[in-house]
Amino acid sequence: MPRGSKTKVSFGHLQLAAGFLIRRTECWSTQRGVKMKIKIGESFRNNVYMLGLAWKLSKAYACVFALLIIVTIVRDLVLVIAPKYILDSMQYGGSLEAIVLPVVIYVGLYFALHALVHTLVYFRTILESRLKMMLNIKLGEKYMKVDYSFLEDNKSIDMFNRAKMAVSGGLDDIQTLGMTGEQGISGYFDQLFNIIKDMILMVSVLYVFSYMKPFMTLIVCGCIVLSIVFSMVKMKAAVKVRDKAGPYLTKSRYCNKLLRTFEFGKEFRIFGMTDFIVSKFHDCTEEYVGVRNRSKNASCISEVLFCCVNNGMRFAVLAALIYMLSDHVITVGDFSMIFSAVLTFSDTALNLLNSMISMNVLSAYMTDYQRCMGLSESDGSFGGLELGSGGHTVEVRNVWFKYNGADDYALKNISLTIRPGEHLSVVGPNGAGKTTFIKLLLGLYKPEKGEILIDGKGMDAYSAQSLRRYMSAVFQDFKIFAMNIEENIALNDKIDVQALDESISRAQIRDRIDMLPKKEKSVIGGFFDEGDMMLSGGESQKIALSRSFYRKTDVIVLDEPTSALDVISEDKMYNSVARCSGRETILFISHRLASTRLADRIVVFEAAGIAEEGTHSELLERKGIYCNMWNAQVEKFRSKKTLSKGSSGS
Repeated sequence: MPRGSKTKVSFGHLQLAAGFLIRRTECWSTQRGVKMKIKIGESFRNNVYMLGLAWKLSKAYACVFALLIIVTIVRDLVLVIAPKYILDSMQYGGSLEAIVLPVVIYVGLYFALHALVHTLVYFRTILESRLKMMLNIKLGEKYMKVDYSFLEDNKSIDMFNRAKMAVSGGLDDIQTLGMTGEQGISGYFDQLFNIIKDMILMVSVLYVFSYMKPFMTLIVCGCIVLSIVFSMVKMKAAVKVRDKAGPYLTKSRYCNKLLRTFEFGKEFRIFGMTDFIVSKFHDCTEEYVGVRNRSKNASCISEVLFCCVNNGMRFAVLAALIYMLSDHVITVGDFSMIFSAVLTFSDTALNLLNSMISMNVLSAYMTDYQRCMGLSESDGSFGGLELGSGGHTVEVRNVWFKYNGADDYALKNISLTIRPGEHLSVVGPNGAGKTTFIKLLLGLYKPEKGEILIDGKGMDAYSAQSLRRYMSAVFQDFKIFAMNIEENIALNDKIDVQALDESISRAQIRDRIDMLPKKEKSVIGGFFDEGDMMLSGGESQKIALSRSFYRKTDVIVLDEPTSALDVISEDKMYNSVARCSGRETILFISHRLASTRLADRIVVFEAAGIAEEGTHSELLERKGIYCNMWNAQVEKFRSKKTLSKGSSGS
């Protein structure tokens, strides 16, 4: 049967739809209310970066990902094109064998491709879990190796948190924008898969449009453009929902966290806070749900309009195809192929738009992951000289320092020489700069002006490894890990039994450990087993002290080392440290003055500078800041003692 001549359609009509798809898309990221514009170019760079990283970390995943795209496209094209030849063969009266064989091949091929797609999805899921783990490990390694100043900067912490969400999920934007699907790296590669697959599939089915009349092509493209407009209206409505609902969602999650977190258990019970927090949780959740429900009108209207336009387009194309079929312009096979191609093209175009919108939201977080991985690591800023064992003189010369974003200096013109084997007590009120001074001394920060010298050479000249072997510290905000006691002290799995025993004894915690059934093998924290050991604040502090003693460094810095100990334990601790230390240089940092009488020298910090320096007796004779602090603490102790006697006498 003769067919009408095919009309080759210009791609000009399709470029309008493509323009909508590749035009710069705006999305808003809710973290801290920052409005963020993401361009397609930035998304493209992120896609190239993540594909390259996936290839580097797991070539198997990258190969499965690419193969899955190819097989999925082939399967969808078979569904569109193959029925044409079967129906044409049936229409023109081919033999039974000529009809059955293509049907069997078609059905077999389709089911084989479908099974292969599911198999590849299975392997992709397995490999993706491993890839996700490796990305998290790389981010964790980077977090531990960047300059310490990044870890005390809110913007940097926020960037690392967003980078973690890029891998693991938990994105507020996805939930409050009403988007569905996976989050984190799984969601990212899902959207990337959809974008690549849909773009190739759209280009592939354009061939079929050559069978259509120009007016049919215009109808399809026009309806796609209108559908895109409705989708953008829906997206803008969702953004408004996010902006209004985001704060309520954040508050609701915080209240939910309070109700599930062990560390707040005492306050909840002592102050009877449960009903108060539950009420706040309920109110915030109600507000969040209410805002989302009230703002669904625009979304609902756009959905209705979209359905009307989409179904109208399908009806118009279907009517035109029926007319062309009845007029013998096209065959039954052409009818099937064209209509399937129109449905595939329109659905794919809209899926592509939704994937690109979701990708833009996810890309904002992936940008943070890329920035985090591009940060320089702190070890690269140190030199190659090695510090040998034995005494070394440390000189702090005219050091000034202030934190990023701060107006005032935390340290001003600090000059101090620390001699080998010296016991130095650094005291002063809170906020005087004591802890900042120690962070500079340990190399966590670098002076803004001035320098720190070891044996006359700048600290930058020595390798980071030798500096860590030279100095150790116990900070007031020390951390205890969910490991056994010996691992918590040694901080590795290679245990020096003799050094472990000595450090436990020096830290005055031997008796407590010997009471435990597993002794040093006892696990701390209660995170993994109900039988784990739970430590008091003072016991935890002694474990932290044991770490410094175990490492046998030349310099030990004790920053508020006894803040969780009682007076008697504190006195024993300081006497033990002073008595057992031989060659070590000890720096006591505290606003409590129990350590000062054991020190060879006392340095008093006030208002970011050194106010006084000398021995205990010398500073008392001067009747300055130190004398006032000492007298105030002595008076406080006497008052407590008097009150204790009075209560016992009654």
